[in-house]
Amino acid sequence: PILVIVLMVGPGAIALWLGGNNIEPPRKRRIIQAMVRPVQVWLFLIYPLLVYQTLSNFNCQHLSLDHKGTYLLMSNYNIECPLRNPGGFIFLWSLFFGVLYAAGIPILFIGVLIYYEVPHLAADKRLDEVTAQLISMFQKRHARDFEALASLCAYLTRTQPGLAHSFDILTVRACCPALYREVS
Repeated sequence: PILVIVLMVGPGAIALWLGGNNIEPPRKRRIIQAMVRPVQVWLFLIYPLLVYQTLSNFNCQHLSLDHKGTYLLMSNYNIECPLRNPGGFIFLWSLFFGVLYAAGIPILFIGVLIYYEVPHLAADKRLDEVTAQLISMFQKRHARDFEALASLCAYLTRTQPGLAHSFDILTVRACCPALYREVS
């Protein structure tokens, strides 16, 4: 899996390295996103398999072929259980990659979420939606007032053309789109 990640990230890393400080920040951000997204998708898809395979190296079975009993690896009965030899290569290798994959991939995903400020984006989106709903409710409750205001503003705009530019266009646009089209 690490080799595949290196192959996915390699072209973007080379582009960043060759570009150095000459790459504009928006383009640099797009290059980084192009490197991170495929790795995220790939890790998301293979995460269960990686963790299962790594943890299967600790899944042993006791066989009573003799009086003392033997513990063998369930995935390969030719290998003695790594838990019986904590200093052995298979145990250390399995432990290292078990921690790397089982804990490292979720930590990587959390880091990416924090880097891209996803919690703040979600909160901002929720605030925007609540604001839009409040404006919509206000418009529904005061529709007649807006119609009267629109008629008055349209009348004043026709009779005094210089007056149209003195309206607060942003407020008019947000509260009454029909009035905004008529004024502008």
